[in-house]
Amino acid sequence: MKTNTYDQILDEAIRLLKEKGAQGFSYQDLSEAVGIKKASIHYHFPHKEDLLLAIISTQHLNLESYLRLGSSLNPKEKVKYLALLYRKVLEENTNYICPCGMLAAEWSTLTEKIKEALQRFFDLQRIWLGDGAHSESIVASLQGLLLMARLNHNPLEFFDRQIQLID
Repeated sequence: MKTNTYDQILDEAIRLLKEKGAQGFSYQDLSEAVGIKKASIHYHFPHKEDLLLAIISTQHLNLESYLRLGSSLNPKEKVKYLALLYRKVLEENTNYICPCGMLAAEWSTLTEKIKEALQRFFDLQRIWLGDGAHSESIVASLQGLLLMARLNHNPLEFFDRQIQLID
């Protein structure tokens, strides 16, 4: 069962991941940010791999719930619906990036378990959209838009302009 400490650790780890990448933060950084001892982090997440897998799992479950609500949409509506989720990332976060997208950028440093979990996360979107290569292109474009929005002074305006090209 998840405790408040577990959730605090996970939330802060997601923030640090988006800000610095998986290799850019340590359990020491996490313990200082949450205000707990490193041993408490190790209690919940014995290894960093466990922490990263928990982040991916949380993101996957949230994505599944969101996509389930849009399961009856037609293909064109599904693209817009998924784009709204990506836009929400920009509205809610100052770091403007998907935690799984940030992890994917560090692919060569990840364990096989993490790579497999990431693949399932991105496959979920691709399969939900349908239409093979076209869906891969849409997911890649949405992830790229989040990345490029980080460089823009008005990320929402940038995203809205670019998303019209995908549609």
